Formats: sequence, structure tokens, C-alpha cells
Amino acid sequence: MSAPTARLLFRIAALFNAGAVLLFLPVLGLADRAGLEGAPTGTTFEYVGIAAVGIFGVGYWIAAAAPERHRDIVWLGLAGKVLAVSIVISNLVEGDVNGRLAAVVAGDIVFCVLFTWYLASNRPATDTSAPAPSTAAQRSARA
Repeated sequence: MSAPTARLLFRIAALFNAGAVLLFLPVLGLADRAGLEGAPTGTTFEYVGIAAVGIFGVGYWIAAAAPERHRDIVWLGLAGKVLAVSIVISNLVEGDVNGRLAAVVAGDIVFCVLFTWYLASNRPATDTSAPAPSTAAQRSARA
């Protein structure tokens, strides 16, 4: 994945998370109006979860500035997206959330694929700037 494409990907991911924060923030009531049964209802724990979604979005925005330097953020983001999808799917199977909510979280499936593609196609380069020491140099260094 090219650097400009990666930067765009992580900016879009950040905006997706910002949208999710607004959508699921119980005080705004947007999820209720959209019929997203199983969405947060305003408990403290749900606000903590929403804050985590927002913080991940900030991480994606940071990663977008220099994705090659922020691979760890991308790895954490991928783990968070996989967990979010897993939790919602398991709750869908249990009947605790509806298909509309699952459809919204399906956007995270797309990001899982794209984050994986980025990580697989942009492996960090090994440092080849310094030549390996010669055998003679190694012996003299030990002496």
C-alpha cells in the first residue's frame, strides 16, 4: 500500500471513529433514533467504551501522519477493531443487538481487512545502513 493511500486510510478510520462516538453517545440519542437496538444507554461503563473508540480515532489520526513510524498504533487499532466486531457478532447471535447495529459495526470489518493489508504490505525495513563488521574487526574489538 502506498504511503499516500495509507495516510488516507488512517484519516478515514479516524473520522469513522469520530462518527461512531457521535452516533453512540447516549446524550445525543442518535442511535435510538436510528433504531440501533443494543446501542449504549448511558451507563458509566458505556461512556468509557465510547471514550476508548474516540481515543482509537485519535491514534489513527496520529498514525496517518507517518504510518511507517506508527505501526504499533495500527496493530492496536487492528486488535480493537477485531474485538469490536467479535463482541457485536457474539451479541447479535445472542439476540442482544439488532442487525442495524451489526451493519454499522460491519464498517470495522472493512478496516480490519485494510489494516491487515497495510501491515502485510508495508513491513518495516531492516537497517542496512551500517555494514556488518568483518571477522578481523570482530577479533580486534574482542582483543
